[in-house]
Amino acid sequence: MYNFKELEVSKLLHCNNVAKVMYYIAKDCLHSDEELCKEMASLGLVHDIGCMYATVLYKHPAEGAVSLPGYKYANEVAYHGNPDFSGYSMALRLLNFADLHVDAKGNIVPLEDRLEDIKNRYGMKKV
Repeated sequence: MYNFKELEVSKLLHCNNVAKVMYYIAKDCLHSDEELCKEMASLGLVHDIGCMYATVLYKHPAEGAVSLPGYKYANEVAYHGNPDFSGYSMALRLLNFADLHVDAKGNIVPLEDRLEDIKNRYGMKKV
């Protein structure tokens, strides 16, 4: 049984702007057709859906993928933000890029600012 939580406005803003960044990169940089641009925007919107169910924040990607059975990009949801995953698709690369340019409050920010924000919230992973 899932422990359902409402997403905070900041998380919704984050997902909305990840979707926007993904759409415009797919369109303007990758010259993708409109259908793929919309698919990428949809992926950006749902990538953090697992935050509604996960009891531990770092498990939200896997929880999100489980909540999207049959979704074409469930693998991308499951592995977004995982630096140890080696099966990168174009969609996962685009998702990670966009996710690293939108902060926790939903602002589009430079990569350095986002990495500092992540470090401050979660600490540094020792390699």
